[in-house]
Amino acid sequence: MTIKATSAGWYQLRVGAEQFQAAEEAAQLPGVKLVEANGEYTLELPENVLAALAAFDLPRSAPQRSAATFFWPKRDPFHHQIDAIEWLLERGGGLLADDMGLGKTTSAAVAAQEAARRLGGGLRVVVGPPYVESVWRRELHALGYVLSPDDVAAARGTRAYEKALDGTLDSGWMFVPYHLAEEWTSFCRVSRAGRVVATIVDEAHWAKNPKSKRGIAMRNIAGLASFRVLLTGTPMANRPNELWNLLTALDGAGAWGSFHEFRVRYCGAEHSGHGYVDTRPTNVEELKQRMGWRYLRRTAKSEGLNLPAFRREPLYVTMTPEIAAEYERLVGKLLGGRDGAALLDDLERGVFGKDTLRQMTALRKFTSRMKIDATVALTLDCLEAGQSVLVFAWERAVVRKIVAKLRSQAAATIEITGEVNAAERQRLVDGFQLRQDGVSRVLVATGDTLGEGVTLTQASRVIMHDLSWVPSEVLQREARVNRIGQDKPVVSTWPLLRNSFDVLLAQHLVSKGEQIERVLGMEEARRAADVFGDLRRQTIDAKAMLKSWARGVN
Repeated sequence: MTIKATSAGWYQLRVGAEQFQAAEEAAQLPGVKLVEANGEYTLELPENVLAALAAFDLPRSAPQRSAATFFWPKRDPFHHQIDAIEWLLERGGGLLADDMGLGKTTSAAVAAQEAARRLGGGLRVVVGPPYVESVWRRELHALGYVLSPDDVAAARGTRAYEKALDGTLDSGWMFVPYHLAEEWTSFCRVSRAGRVVATIVDEAHWAKNPKSKRGIAMRNIAGLASFRVLLTGTPMANRPNELWNLLTALDGAGAWGSFHEFRVRYCGAEHSGHGYVDTRPTNVEELKQRMGWRYLRRTAKSEGLNLPAFRREPLYVTMTPEIAAEYERLVGKLLGGRDGAALLDDLERGVFGKDTLRQMTALRKFTSRMKIDATVALTLDCLEAGQSVLVFAWERAVVRKIVAKLRSQAAATIEITGEVNAAERQRLVDGFQLRQDGVSRVLVATGDTLGEGVTLTQASRVIMHDLSWVPSEVLQREARVNRIGQDKPVVSTWPLLRNSFDVLLAQHLVSKGEQIERVLGMEEARRAADVFGDLRRQTIDAKAMLKSWARGVN
């Protein structure tokens, strides 16, 4: 039997009678069609599916070898990493969505190195946010794939591209930041030179928007190689439509239909008179089945890893009469003549208009300021007990106030916000993580600076001073501490101002987490907020107070 190339990235495989049953099974894969014409059957499939045909006793694009032939790195992988490597090689890549801290980087690197060896060599390209470049450099060096972290080529301009493509790149590895991915892809296609054999997209959820430059670039650069790996511990933050761009980058154009078709099929998209609006996850079991062969997710618990105990706890902060009066004045000012129930309805439906976002932002800022003293007091207690602490806040101004209060108490405190450049940020993280003096420290950061790709296992307490809008971001931040390498029990504390917007936001996280669990089986996404026994009562109290204040100003 022969495989015939029909167009860029698409192939046909003639199927004999003895292989018809296997072909029917293969036709269940995303993007694969079994076509009948004049009594003959043909499989039409995208290039990236070829490697998976071995599982159906059909021809493959390249000879496969057993796991025993892996080029094992210096550092022995964990058993779950070995399973992931074998899984990726069997399928020609995949969406590896292991829980944060389980070593996805190692699994992807070893799999790409082995894929390149099996395919006769070529360039391995890693795409990701700029801040993970140093992580990949250190990891590839630790694995023995490059002699020095500096040997990983970086996409800085055309000369770097030419060097990579003309065969003079000794290491065979290149890192391309997201903002240069489009330029890099265009250069590869125009030059018609070089051979990219494997692409790894790190923090792939950064490119979930199919219309953004980043999302388009991810689809294009992934398509340069037949071996494609997408890495993210949070493939879906809110709705199933966020999966389309990832799955299309993985399986090729047409494999999952258009974005609109995907939304109608799996997001319950309906026309509201002004455009299509996603209503709820639909055909969930079908979606899970279709993406199952290319989607792998494990947790520390499921893999039997003996991580130290981890728990979440609320720290309810009671409003003083003065704070309650100020909060009531703020609600009155924000809502004006608008019924407070409208704001609550928007929050519960997850449909945030401009007015709603403005109001919620103001309420969020207020609650954040009112909790500063409680967070500082808890942090000092933890330091006194010998714990190092990681604090996440939303605004830079709040970070500075927390840091100032801690330093006034002679606490060893590190501050990281978006104003700190990548090199200095890494130096501060290393100083916190590799401390040698035995002094407990606290690192206070804005949530957008340390949410991904950073290990901070020196800390054993996480304080979520401000919650995020989505469960995945909460999980990401906690995972900086609760991950492989941690040898102490970890506690994540959520300060919540009673009867305030805080508890409404926590309830919003519960609702989003339930949707994520339905589609991806991420139970921890729901449990991220649904761990406090009295959260429902707190939510009812907060809503009642907000409604009563809104009625008072109408």
